[in-house]
Amino acid sequence: MSRVVEASGARAITARAPRPFGLSRLRELVERESVYSWLMLTPPVLFLVAFLGYPFFYGVYLSFFRREVAGPATFVGLTNFVILGNDPIFWQSVGNTLFGYAAWAWLLARHPAATVSPMALLVPVFGMGASAWWLGEPLPGWKLGAAALVMAGLALNLFWPRWQALWCGRKLAP
Repeated sequence: MSRVVEASGARAITARAPRPFGLSRLRELVERESVYSWLMLTPPVLFLVAFLGYPFFYGVYLSFFRREVAGPATFVGLTNFVILGNDPIFWQSVGNTLFGYAAWAWLLARHPAATVSPMALLVPVFGMGASAWWLGEPLPGWKLGAAALVMAGLALNLFWPRWQALWCGRKLAP
């Protein structure tokens, strides 16, 4: 060390020799929290990319082609989107979806989720009834039995606290 460095009291800068990259060095690297976090995050991200990202982008790619099941694909550009925009059934489904989400949000804003969620089981029951009434579709016995089971389960879920309070002689909380 030189006299100037010794007189100033500053530490001398020395170059460290690089350590060999062995198992202990690898263990130190993996035990760091940031590296460990990224290692733990890698498998789910790869899973999401493989099973969500690829099908999504492949679907976007296919939307620009007309493809029969066994035939080759032919490029049609935005024609599929123009056909979809002119389809009244598409717009009816968009309206139904928006109404359904708005009604669900309105119910969840006013009632607890535990009260509203079981009522989603009534959607197929009302769908079967509406199709039988308005469209004249047949309503076989197995459908009526399934609807009865759904209604019985919902009644049990909805009224059980009241029935239990009546049988045990307790008062219900308001």
